[in-house]
Amino acid sequence: MALYDSKKVVVAVKYGGTATGTDAVSVTNEDVRVTPTSGSGSFKELNGKLGNKTTWMNTDDTTGEVTVEGFLLGNDGTGAALDTPPVWDDIYKICGLDEAIETGLSVSYVPSQSQPSDLSSVAIWRDGRKRVLTGAVGTLTISGNIGEPIKQSAVINGFTTITSVAEDNPSATSIDETLLLVLKSIDTVTISGVAVKAQSFTLTQSNDNQKQYFVGYKDYERVDFDSTLEVTYLKENEDVYTAFAAGSTVPVIIKAGAVNGKKVQITCGQAVVDGTPTETSINGKEAFTVKYSLQGDATGENQFQIKYGTIA
Repeated sequence: MALYDSKKVVVAVKYGGTATGTDAVSVTNEDVRVTPTSGSGSFKELNGKLGNKTTWMNTDDTTGEVTVEGFLLGNDGTGAALDTPPVWDDIYKICGLDEAIETGLSVSYVPSQSQPSDLSSVAIWRDGRKRVLTGAVGTLTISGNIGEPIKQSAVINGFTTITSVAEDNPSATSIDETLLLVLKSIDTVTISGVAVKAQSFTLTQSNDNQKQYFVGYKDYERVDFDSTLEVTYLKENEDVYTAFAAGSTVPVIIKAGAVNGKKVQITCGQAVVDGTPTETSINGKEAFTVKYSLQGDATGENQFQIKYGTIA
């Protein structure tokens, strides 16, 4: 009997529908997998003998979690279709982001105030065996470290089945290396309009995704979220302490890439220092690691924006 090769992996994601091979996305973690977990329990069966324990299982309540990792890529290498959704478009939506397209110019994403579709799904093929997550919702992380490609990952929950099904791996799209965004010294991180010498950043759309399992209903739903941004940069002044002491909000903007279509901008318009900044050292220079809680605007929305395409 032939063994299965763990490196033959394809992942497909579909927002608001059933994922098929045509929805395949490029991922970088070969160990992406779903381990099914079913509701179960046990009880002692008192029949006058020792060692009698009975177990039960509710396979209707079988859930799974999958971690998908990849790179943040530009959305249009030609510059002719700058409103093209990026390759992680469906994942962004599953993680609770709303899409806005400015025709011919850009596409952007902000945290939604609405419940993501409960019809979304993720399919994972591992060398000819397929497993599917339905009712999928996730949480998103984007992180950049100087001199390296910017990464993104999503942890997605949903309902699945105990057994996988036999199905040949579909064709998958390779990563377009021309759209790869490496965080460079020519990119910019500004805090309250002042450029800082940043080493790294991590944006997290921390969704509170809860399983809803009742008679007549089963689903995963996002019941809240807490968006945060962490930035590590060299110390040149004490401004971060002033902002922390005052509890004031500051805009933080991250721009990567030099050509429209091969650019991304992350804008956090109302960032509040969350906890005392951590002082550290980088290559013999003093530095801060600062965690920001991302607040809503005057409407209580738009905690952050991820923008592709035309960026000034």
